Amino acid sequence: MRTLYIIISCFWIIILIVFPAQAQTGNKLTVEESVKMALEHSYPLKVAEADAEGAEAAFRESRSNRFPSVSGRASYMRLSDNIPAVDFSPPGSDTTFTILPVELDQFHSELSVKQLLFAGGRLNNRIEAADHQAEAAGLMKKKKAVQVAFNVREAYWKLYQAQAEHKVTISALKRVNEHLKNVRNKLEAGAALQTDLLNAKTRRSEVLLDQVENRNGVQMARLELNRLLGLPAEAQTNPVKPDTIVVFPFKMDELKKHALEQRPGLQALSKQVGASEAQIDAVQGTWFPEVSLVGRYIYARPNQYFYAQQDEFKGTWEAGVQLRWNLWSGGQRSAKISQVRAQLRKAEARLANRREQASVAVSRRYLELKRAAESINVAANSVEAAKKAWESAQRQYKEGVALSEQVLDAQHAYRKAQARHAQAMADYQIAHAGVLNALGQIWRK
Repeated sequence: MRTLYIIISCFWIIILIVFPAQAQTGNKLTVEESVKMALEHSYPLKVAEADAEGAEAAFRESRSNRFPSVSGRASYMRLSDNIPAVDFSPPGSDTTFTILPVELDQFHSELSVKQLLFAGGRLNNRIEAADHQAEAAGLMKKKKAVQVAFNVREAYWKLYQAQAEHKVTISALKRVNEHLKNVRNKLEAGAALQTDLLNAKTRRSEVLLDQVENRNGVQMARLELNRLLGLPAEAQTNPVKPDTIVVFPFKMDELKKHALEQRPGLQALSKQVGASEAQIDAVQGTWFPEVSLVGRYIYARPNQYFYAQQDEFKGTWEAGVQLRWNLWSGGQRSAKISQVRAQLRKAEARLANRREQASVAVSRRYLELKRAAESINVAANSVEAAKKAWESAQRQYKEGVALSEQVLDAQHAYRKAQARHAQAMADYQIAHAGVLNALGQIWRK
């Protein structure tokens, strides 16, 4: 029993040690995994999906008006006992005949069918408008998904940049501490001035302040990414460093063409223009009459068509054509047409405006991507040069042919070059995500 107790205790000790260590290590997530998680979690995307489902249901509802409508009703009525029947007594006779009896228990059942035959084209136009609206809602859902994907990629690479800059300050602090130690040794040996020590301490304080800011930047960036992914705020998510630089094979003109053809927001606005045009035709169709085929079957006791047989169930049917024509509505119809035409002009103006914005957005994203790609190479060369300059200044300081201030400046330049390189890497990935967003794509095709 004691052995079992020891085994269980060791098990729980291992659990308590291993799991916190894993929590501190964090979860490595690729950008693709992050996008997938965000698309599953995003509440704005779920709202857009609900709107698309509602628009699709409205389209099915409008389309159902093409089919005949079948309705039925049934009732039971009990009449009061004081309703007299209609009797007849022949002259000179004591016999009384009941001509119209009264049935106190009345049953009525009815089945009606109505099929629209002609409506001046307004039914087809309403269905067409609903179809365009459903397609527009589906495209708006895709637009929202594209925006969610971009937001996640942007937050992902901002966290990567913040973590990279934080690592830079950690390395810089080690270098400053090492140099501070060398300055103290030289000061004790009489080979350095008190000013050198104070300058080194000041530079160390600056690095410590940058480290505090960078640590806070990492926490803020991680909070935003966790929010988009639907993870707890304290989750230790960590991005993966990109292996290679992905280059877009398109030129600017090709990107513009793809954006105008594929961007879901533009396609949705185009569908809304089509819906407005169909709505105008539907309203204009109200100038024509509406013709329907109607039919009804009645099974009742008493049946209104059988006056003398009140106490029997009788079935009758009737069929015909129904005409409805709104000849005058006080100007309501003309006002409705003007209203829908104004909506059409609004949709057309919005579409034209969004096309211009899309063209400018693609150009801007392309230039940002090109600039970021060039900045990576320049920043990488700058890091290599700054590193050699720092190593040279440090070596010369140990040999006594360089000043402490030169070493500190070289360290500062090296740290800034590393930070700019991390920023250039993040800027390129965000610019790449921006091009996908401008093209209306979630994944690169």
